[in-house]
Order: sequence, then structure tokens, then C-alpha cells
Amino acid sequence: MKAVIVLCILVVSAYCAPMLDEQLNNQWTLFKRIYGKQYNSIEEEATRRNIWEANLAKIQKHNLEADLDMHTYTLGMNRFGDMTHEEFIKQMNGLKMTVDPESNNFDHHTFLAPSNVAIPDAVDWRKEGYVTPVKDQGQCGSCWAFSSTGSLEGQHFAKTKQLVSISEQNLVDCSGKFGNMGCDGGWMNTSFQYIKANKGIDTEKSYPYEARDGECRFKKANVGATVTGFVNIKPENETDLQVAIATIGPISVAIDASQGSFQFYSSGVYNEPDCSTTELDHAVLAVGYDTTAKKQHYYIIKNSWGTSWGQKVQQYHINRKTKIPTRFKDCFINSTVGQREMLSTSTDFMNKIYFPLIDCMLVELNDRFSSKTLALMKSMSTVYPESENFLNSEDVDAFCRHVNVDSSSLKNEFAVIKSMFKTKKIDDVIQFLKELIPYSTAFPQTILMVKNAMTMPVSQVTCERSFSKMKIIKNYLRNSMSDARLSDLTVLAIERDIFIDYEQIVDKFARNHKNSRILLC
Repeated sequence: MKAVIVLCILVVSAYCAPMLDEQLNNQWTLFKRIYGKQYNSIEEEATRRNIWEANLAKIQKHNLEADLDMHTYTLGMNRFGDMTHEEFIKQMNGLKMTVDPESNNFDHHTFLAPSNVAIPDAVDWRKEGYVTPVKDQGQCGSCWAFSSTGSLEGQHFAKTKQLVSISEQNLVDCSGKFGNMGCDGGWMNTSFQYIKANKGIDTEKSYPYEARDGECRFKKANVGATVTGFVNIKPENETDLQVAIATIGPISVAIDASQGSFQFYSSGVYNEPDCSTTELDHAVLAVGYDTTAKKQHYYIIKNSWGTSWGQKVQQYHINRKTKIPTRFKDCFINSTVGQREMLSTSTDFMNKIYFPLIDCMLVELNDRFSSKTLALMKSMSTVYPESENFLNSEDVDAFCRHVNVDSSSLKNEFAVIKSMFKTKKIDDVIQFLKELIPYSTAFPQTILMVKNAMTMPVSQVTCERSFSKMKIIKNYLRNSMSDARLSDLTVLAIERDIFIDYEQIVDKFARNHKNSRILLC
């Protein structure tokens, strides 16, 4: 009876183990390296790997649909890839609109758009120096603090022409009495009220961000900016919002970031049909807008999830589209060629360039010198006289499988060849092939194997030489060269050891082009 119980437990345990795709092993290793992922146990890593694979499949499916013009934006893997959507929302979306502004002594002023003001079709305050680089709130629901400081940084620049980074940690630690809850969430209005009552907020340099709740360490001597008042824009009034952005500067706004697509947003105009205009859970900074875009109008948003999320230009769609004539619908091309992300710190360089480059090199080396490849190389050495493995029939199986040669017949041929050439010295594989050709009917499998072994290295070298020569031939001054001409010149350059009778070429050219002028350049 005990044996039966143990067996049942083992069966259930095996059934519950997650099934992982082994083809994604290299990608999983790269993901962990880039984002510094470490797990406490094998079981935890298996669980996170399973979540990551599901998220990766979702990203690939979405991007395939985007290629078919079903979406206006793309998704990409980022540091949130091993988190479920529920975990992500709980950790990153910290906006808490719980404070009733009418039930306290806070400022209650509504933005009044100035009349008879013509605002530009596009605004981008980053270009004017109003916006600090993208920051990272880490594993702390403090988006409200980053949205607040971003707006204040812009206003401070407008007044002093000095861009000072303001301390989010100051708000996380010190604004609790005004209704904020640190890493558990907060609200921009209460943040501004705290700064106004506190007569200032410290700079980020003097009060750096720690991504955790702590004791208040505000020092009046380190104040970087102050607040004299603030106003609220009417909810869902995009006209007033655009006027405010154009006439005032970057604006703190709240959005619905609870959709699964927002977790992995990568590029394009984010247009999520299921987004709510009332269920808002994330605070960001609107730094501009563009109503001149041919396909869709959009806002430019600065988020606080680090540089691994989104693109350099972070856009959030407003529900307004420009109609495109049917005959032009295929003429608009969204390209990312030439776009790059600015790396401001050595950590960004290590995570974005150095580690990915090293991992890609290791992956390629592992693929090229895998156990299967090494076994194939060892097997191929059996037909090279200069190898210690020459005519060793025990190592031919891998190569036989690769080139579809009968291994049993080959082993028999090897035994006969050994006895034939026992006293004869053979210097290289070419001489070995010449010695075998007269006996082609007796050793067909060996000759086939020798020809394959001689051809494989040559084909690899030719490919590498082709790319090297192509770069020399088609240079900056020859960038309009046709494919046919490039191919002909490349063959001449690569196979330069082939004898070419130029006199014969000139004579043939003259015969075929009598009384005609040919442009030779």
C-alpha cells in the first residue's frame, strides 16, 4: 500500500512540472543576463521561465498582427517579461485617486484655457530643454512622484532656464500626511500640496531615489524647486489638455495602464481599444503632442519605467484619426531605421550593448562548436592523412549521418584501404583522393566522403570572402550599382586566381558592339 501511495505522489509531481521549450534556452539565458535576473530556487526559475515563454508568445503574436496592419504599435520583451500581468499592475501602477479634493483644504482650481490663442500643430518640450532623462521607479509604485517632479522640473526650467532634477524619494518619504502612501501609491495633487506647504522639495542629487519607503530626510538647504499653486484640467477635455501643454509646459496626467499590451509596449502609436477614460491607475508626464502625423495624432509621454520600456519617443494615442485616401493607404511607411536609444550611464552601456554583445557571441560560439559540430569535425578528420584520426572507422558515424553515407560499407572500405596504403605515404587529402580515383568502383563511399569533406570548408570560406569583397566593391561612391553588375564584379574579385584572357574578352566585346559607344563607368 505504501508503494502505491509513493508512486501516485511521483506521478502527480511529474504532471505538475511546467513544460519548457528547450529551443528558447539561449534566449532565456540572454534575458536573465541583460536584466540581471536571479531566482532563489530551481522551482522559482521554472515558474518564471514558464511566464516568460507565455509573454514571449503573446509578443510575437501581436507583432505578427502589427505586420498585417492590425495594430499601430509593436511590443517587445523587457525586464517585466517574467512577471504575470497581475504582478506587473500591482507593482508598477501606483496611482491612487482616493483623495476627495472637496473634503480637504487643498487648492481647488480648474485650468481655464486662454481665449483667442492659436496653439501650434505640434509641441515637443524635450527639444526646448524642459525634460530630464527617463527615470526608473524600480519595484516601487511611485509613478505619481515621478509624474509630479517631471511637471515641476519643466516649470522650474521655464522660470530659471536651469534644468534641475527633483527628488522623487523626498515625496515618497515625506508626503504621507497629505494622503500619499509611498511605494503603495499616491496622487499628483497631494504631491503638489505637500511641496507648497513644505515650501520646497529637495534636489535628486541631495536626496537620491531608493525605490523603497524610508524616513523623511528633507533639508531646507537642499531645496531645488518650490510650488506656489497648481490647477486641474477638466477630465476628458483634450482641447484644454493640448492648450495647457502648448502654453504651460509638461503636464502631469493619469492614464489607464492596466491593459496587457502596455506592459510590453515597444514602439509606435499606442492605441488600445479597451483603454478606459475613468479607470486610471498610472501617472505619467505629457511632454508634447503632434497633430500633423499622417496616420494618427498622438501625445508624447515620458514614463518612469526605465529605458528598457518603450522607445525613445513614447507615444500615447488619442482617439482622433486622419482619413487617408484609399489609393494612398499603402504609401505610408513606419520605419525605425536610424533610431537609437541614448545611453547616459555606464550601467546602460553594459546592459544595452556590452552584455547583449557578449551573450550573442557566446551563443554563436556554442552553436558553432557544439558537441554535435565537434563530433562532425572529428568524423570528417578521418579522411585527412595528416590527422591522427585518419581512417579511424570508429568516428565516421556522425559524418555519415550528415552526408547520408552508408556507415557499414564505409567502415569496410576503410579496412581495405588501410591494408592497401600501409606502406605508402600520403601527404594530404588531395593526394588521397587521386590515389582512390582509379578504384572508384571499389571505394565509392570513401570517395563520396572525401569529396564532401573537401567541399564543406571551401564553401564556408567562399561565403566569408564574398561578404568581405562586397563591402570593398560596393562602397560609398558606387552605391547605385545594379545587382547584376555587383555580382559580376564580385565573382571577378573572389575568383581572382582564375586565369582570364583579357585579349579574348576585348575581341569578343568588339565583335558584339560594332559601331556603338558603351558607357563603361
